[in-house]
Amino acid sequence: MTIHYGDKVVSEEHIQYLKEELDDAKTVSNMISVLEALDQVFVSLEMLEKTRIGVTLTRLTRRAESGEKRERKPIVLL
Repeated sequence: MTIHYGDKVVSEEHIQYLKEELDDAKTVSNMISVLEALDQVFVSLEMLEKTRIGVTLTRLTRRAESGEKRERKPIVLL
């Protein structure tokens, strides 16, 4: 399916493929390359809902934020 949004055309299959690649990514470099490819594509709200890629991106964001919190251990001065 192809979604037309103004002058932009987005293939649902392409976004779904990127979502699956992101879900299956095993390394940080794989995730970054998929995110860079995704950054080059216009993703409408309709496409976010159809492919559920927004759920994947939210999950990655939360995981990254929790990792940052773990790294920021409090410093105890004696």
